[in-house]
Amino acid sequence: MQYHLLLQKQAAGTATEAELQQLQQWLQTLDEATLRQVMREYALLMNTERLQATPGNAAVWQQINATLQQKGALPQTSAPGISSVTENRRVRTLWPRVSVAAAVLLALVSGTWWWMNRGSVEPAEVRTLAIAGDKAPAVNRATLTLADGRVITLDSAAGGTLAQQQGMAVVKLSDGAIRYQSNGTTSAGNAAAAVNTLRTPRGGLFQVTLPDGSRVWLNSASSLQYPAAFTGTNRTVTLSGEAYFEIAADKSKPFLVNTATQQVQVLGTAFNINAYDDEGATRTTLLQGSVQVALHTPGNGAAQQKLSPGKQAVATPAGITVQQPDLQQVMAWKEGEFRFSHLKITSIMRQIARWYDVEVEYQGPIPQNEFYGVIPRKEYVSQILKALTLTKNVHFVMKGNTIVVIAGPA
Repeated sequence: MQYHLLLQKQAAGTATEAELQQLQQWLQTLDEATLRQVMREYALLMNTERLQATPGNAAVWQQINATLQQKGALPQTSAPGISSVTENRRVRTLWPRVSVAAAVLLALVSGTWWWMNRGSVEPAEVRTLAIAGDKAPAVNRATLTLADGRVITLDSAAGGTLAQQQGMAVVKLSDGAIRYQSNGTTSAGNAAAAVNTLRTPRGGLFQVTLPDGSRVWLNSASSLQYPAAFTGTNRTVTLSGEAYFEIAADKSKPFLVNTATQQVQVLGTAFNINAYDDEGATRTTLLQGSVQVALHTPGNGAAQQKLSPGKQAVATPAGITVQQPDLQQVMAWKEGEFRFSHLKITSIMRQIARWYDVEVEYQGPIPQNEFYGVIPRKEYVSQILKALTLTKNVHFVMKGNTIVVIAGPA
């Protein structure tokens, strides 16, 4: 018998005990890539027909996961219908993406794995709908304020040279990003005075190549202030919000990033800074190289810390602590994902508010569950809310541009 037919029979609850054993034996022989394909097919079969989990289905799912774990492809996960427990609190799971190539959403709820895969038949419950009041995800949107006060709306500006200022040209590239190019006539004094400000609104993001060749990705509701040319003894920029930096190496000119609470000094490296006012702390995460993080106003704790790759400095008015973060979660925004790991709904909704330019209100007690999972950021906000609703721990009401968060199932 063809094994995809065995999957269909098992999902429909009609497989015999012998067929189930045959299916489980076959799973043991598969390589990782094939197992992942089986996982996709099995989840889709269960969803499409609105089938309830059975002991047999749970056994198949456990077999798939156990074999993937043996091959080092997956962490331990639960069978359909089983909640995980973290820190003595029951939580539901939004399962991470199985395929990087496809936009997928897999959530564990009420004994069923829900799946969204572009190019596949999708359950109506998770299909993207441009419903009234729905909000599209963030796109390349930003304004550039030049030294003379002119403001350029970058998303609607045509490609090519956007402005000339004190010997520097601002050029919009074919991919929508901007970069600074010298025309060879820059005066050191004038260029240093030509301060520019790049701003993204809520629901926007943008990329810029600075005059020294460093690249910066600016997240939603953020701003970056910098000179049109780095002519002094260092390269100093000021950040509000969140940005990822890839710094061009120049040992003679340290690169400095100022935020409201701290200064980061680097030579040549890659790092992320989350300095949103509503996050309670400024988090600097180092991916490559070395950085020194120092508070502007030292508190009672450590006033400065040097980071090694993979470490994160958490700066508050009290001082700086160093921890080892989930790097995938830190960089998820740049990779086009929402990645939730040990996140409360309040933290998730702050991300959603910035990404979709919406307001958030809470009705009644705030849910205290922790959420896990990976969801593509290209989805409409209704898709994100549906995925969270399927956990049965929270539901939402859209009122104009406001999302109301309510604990428990709808």
